[in-house]
Amino acid sequence: MENYSTEEIRRITGCSKQTAKRWQSGQHKPPAAALAMMRLFIDGDLSALIGPDWQGFIARDGNLYVPGWTRGFKPDEIRAMFYGVQLSSSLKREHDKLRAEIDAQQKTLADIIRQRDFYRSNLVLESKMGLALTKS
Repeated sequence: MENYSTEEIRRITGCSKQTAKRWQSGQHKPPAAALAMMRLFIDGDLSALIGPDWQGFIARDGNLYVPGWTRGFKPDEIRAMFYGVQLSSSLKREHDKLRAEIDAQQKTLADIIRQRDFYRSNLVLESKMGLALTKS
């Protein structure tokens, strides 16, 4: 807490001036919630408030900074990403449905071609047999 001014501590935590001074001097240890709020507001460290899985994620200047990504994301960009995920999921379901329809149509076509070939070969045999019967 000694790295932060008394006014910063008061503004972020809502504590009294005396409490902020005691925390700064080390006379009293600040509660974990106050430390987490300080880390969030000063450093933008999200893991301080919502858990270790968010290590490296920073909230600063109204943007969310993701580890390994140099530019922060604005709230509208994050909303647009969720829309894109929903759209992708919807299109995948539609694709899977159409793929199943195409597979069914291809199976039907293969059955029809098999039947056509069977009847064609029988027709050829019958016509040859009929021709053979008329010659004798």
